[in-house]
Amino acid sequence: MFVGVLAYVDVVVLLAPSANAMRKMLRLCDDFARDYDVKFNANKSKCIVLKPRCSHLPTTNLGFRIGGNEIEIVDEWQHLC
Repeated sequence: MFVGVLAYVDVVVLLAPSANAMRKMLRLCDDFARDYDVKFNANKSKCIVLKPRCSHLPTTNLGFRIGGNEIEIVDEWQHLC
């Protein structure tokens, strides 16, 4: 079973198997925000990219955006600490 969205209060976690799948999920979030007058804050959003250790794929400039603004890519994040 694949679960791509986890949510708790005002925190939403998106999980995607690829960069393209993540972009599609973010577009769906933008559509939802427009339809229901919700605002997602890219400044409070972070992206962690998990990849195999032997992979040389870049993890910068992936073009992840929410609300028209780019989401920062980080190596770690301690949101609830």
